[in-house]
Amino acid sequence: LEQSASLDDIDAAILGIPSDSGGPYRTGSRFAPNAIRAMSVMLRPINPYRGGVNVFETLRVRDVGDCGVVPGYLEESYRQIEEAVAAIVSAGVIPMSLGGDHSITLPQLRAVARKHGPLALVHFDS
Repeated sequence: LEQSASLDDIDAAILGIPSDSGGPYRTGSRFAPNAIRAMSVMLRPINPYRGGVNVFETLRVRDVGDCGVVPGYLEESYRQIEEAVAAIVSAGVIPMSLGGDHSITLPQLRAVARKHGPLALVHFDS
């Protein structure tokens, strides 16, 4: 995927949120954004199992890097996450996050709700 902080001419932005300060134990999820990026080097534009659809022609996606977080300081991290997601949403771009622990969901929801009002959530977890 293209990597740039620019939100011009895209439909969706992938934002890394390297935070694991919201959990009381088992830290390490802060490494997830970079680990996912490293493992996605094999991503190909055409999936032969989906009828040859080129997902990169269907949806213009860019990796906009990681947002700032302050390890151990949830309030400041939440502020920075919310600000980063709000910038994406205000540009008319769909935010897609790679993260961290479960606590990163709240500031993202706040940013999206500020723009769009009440919303529903689909949360994928492993």
